[in-house]
Amino acid sequence: MSNNSTFFAAKKNWSVLKDDLLANYLVPYLEKIKITKKEILIVDCFAGKGKFDDGSLGSPLIILEKVQQSNASQLTKLVFIEKNYAADLSLNVNGKFHNTEVWSGCYEDFIEKIKTEGRGKNVFLYIDPYGVKSLDFSFFSSLDSAGFHSIEILMNFNSNGFLREGCRLLGCECVDDIQSSSFEASNDISSIATWDSIANGDYWRGMLSCREEKELTLHPIEETFCQRYVQELKKLFTFVVDVPIRDKQSAMPHYRMIYATKHYMGVLLMAREMNRAWKKIIESQKKGQEELFESYEIEVVNPFTQIRDFERSDLTTLLLSSIGSSNSNVRDIVLRMIDSCGIAYSPSDITSKLKALEEADRIAVARKKPFTPTNRPSKSWDFEAEDIFVRLK
Repeated sequence: MSNNSTFFAAKKNWSVLKDDLLANYLVPYLEKIKITKKEILIVDCFAGKGKFDDGSLGSPLIILEKVQQSNASQLTKLVFIEKNYAADLSLNVNGKFHNTEVWSGCYEDFIEKIKTEGRGKNVFLYIDPYGVKSLDFSFFSSLDSAGFHSIEILMNFNSNGFLREGCRLLGCECVDDIQSSSFEASNDISSIATWDSIANGDYWRGMLSCREEKELTLHPIEETFCQRYVQELKKLFTFVVDVPIRDKQSAMPHYRMIYATKHYMGVLLMAREMNRAWKKIIESQKKGQEELFESYEIEVVNPFTQIRDFERSDLTTLLLSSIGSSNSNVRDIVLRMIDSCGIAYSPSDITSKLKALEEADRIAVARKKPFTPTNRPSKSWDFEAEDIFVRLK
């Protein structure tokens, strides 16, 4: 969160979007995770005041509302970490939920306490810092040994600020394409070593140095840098998806919302929500409103090389290229599509297209439950409820 006194005057449009993602993910997450019967720990690591001066709810009150409405409330503990506005935050959350704690101080100072508190529990971390200086990668690396039952992370990664400060650290020229009149500058003045620890490597240095030599704008550098950062996260988490949030088609993203999990159910839920929000923004654009999501419809990631080809490929072509002559589990196909195309297609988009391919007699389908309870041939595409296999005819 910002330490700027004007930050909480009113919620910015991109803050509305990230809070919408948070709220809509928590609903199905809590419903699914309660099945484990394990305790749930939700930590808002940069909580802010909890409420904006214009009355808009901040992330703490959004989290409180969703937990109270869920059937998992008795299993859930909420922790809100805030340094600058802990007193305001306490007033705003006081008495609203039976199992809530406000930890006054810096997120970095509570990392070990988070790991201790979450041992044996299902842990969800919402990490929304103002800049990036607090995002030392070693924290994510240490989560493997924390003993959590499960771990989900939704993080705001300020790629714009990282690269801008990276230019300053390396003595590179910082040109207009990394500036934005609506982007609030952070105070992440640091060292090259600190930036290496955030990125989990020095690869970012070469990207910025090559930029000057090849006269590249920073927009493609931001894309390449974030691809590599996601790959670093994938060394720790099985599934990672990200989406750039911006307010103009030609502008650098304000930040990236990055989601990481080790369980396929988590990424299926988040992919649905990210895709839903993306479609909502595209519809707003058609009505002449600002666009916040970068269009993914012409971006295709090669899952083997992790290099974006920027080719026009429709969903039918992508699916047919991923289905072989032997049976493939639909769940695995959906997960591969999310890994390669991000949130361009929702799980329901994918199964709808597979259904059309079945009806066109282009694929063969084998269902674990071939018949309905009334003994009719099943046409189900609910790959989460049963195994469904497809192959090319």
